[in-house]
Amino acid sequence: METALVKSNGKGKDITTSLIVAEIFNKRHNNVMRDIQRLECSHDFYLLNFEHIKYLDSKGREQKAFEITKDGFSILAMGYTGPEAMQFKEKFIAGFNQRESLLNNEDYLIGRAITILKARTANLIEENNKLQIAIASNLKKVEYHDRVLQSETLFNTSTVAKQLGFASPQELNSVLSEHGIIYKKNNKGPWLLSAKYCNKGYTGFKTWVSDDSKVANMHMYWTQKGIRFLHEELKEYVLC
Repeated sequence: METALVKSNGKGKDITTSLIVAEIFNKRHNNVMRDIQRLECSHDFYLLNFEHIKYLDSKGREQKAFEITKDGFSILAMGYTGPEAMQFKEKFIAGFNQRESLLNNEDYLIGRAITILKARTANLIEENNKLQIAIASNLKKVEYHDRVLQSETLFNTSTVAKQLGFASPQELNSVLSEHGIIYKKNNKGPWLLSAKYCNKGYTGFKTWVSDDSKVANMHMYWTQKGIRFLHEELKEYVLC
């Protein structure tokens, strides 16, 4: 079966390919690819007339090739000489011209428009599916942010220590202090979050008034966002 030298791509353009050129001119495909990449044409011309594509070879491996327009072929084929090469050039040009003559055929134009429409519809459906997946993923993140990270619920260090698998709140505080996450002012008073981690929504404070002294004391608590932060920072310690 004779190879069709020129065909219509998914965008409705008449093209040949580097694979077809290699077959007809009896060249190795990688040599044709090299010839295209070494063309001394302008960058704009190159982009307009040589488009990278991918295909599966006989072993099912993904390989690279080029789609080539009529103008692109004309420039490429200038470097192919000899009697047989001239015959091949004429066949390619005749193939392109035959495709162009079909533009005067209404049935062909309608069929071509339908093909282009189907290809564009398929691309739109694929893009829409990707968009829906991205939207669903973002909605989950937003829901988690609104429901959990923005929650006003605060957890004391004892509760957080148990969640993270520490034996006691004192052990957790010791590790956090070693990592520079919390500190005590002048080595006394309540634990405080280091400046580096402030204003990120990791902690909150509650005020307690002692029945004996009637003195108000501030105690630091952790938010859900803070607990998630600790999970990431203390991966080597976390048991759960």
